[in-house]
Amino acid sequence: GQVVFTRKAKSVYAIYLSPREGEGLPATISFKSIKPKIGAEISMLGVKEPLKWQTTPAGETVIEIPQSVTSAPPCQHAVTLRFEP
Repeated sequence: GQVVFTRKAKSVYAIYLSPREGEGLPATISFKSIKPKIGAEISMLGVKEPLKWQTTPAGETVIEIPQSVTSAPPCQHAVTLRFEP
């Protein structure tokens, strides 16, 4: 899928767009363009618990999406992740 970004105050919102109609969320969402600050909490709008994430040595941010969310995502076409860069 595609990830696009927007910002409001100190928060960055990464919006993951599903590549095809009816395709569920992947187990991970990754991007290189913006890095969360060390120790930042990444949350998905509509999901209570923060998500696990890491930055790889190559500079790619990889966010793990729990199975409970991939099987029943908060939205069918896009999901929004919030963090501080």
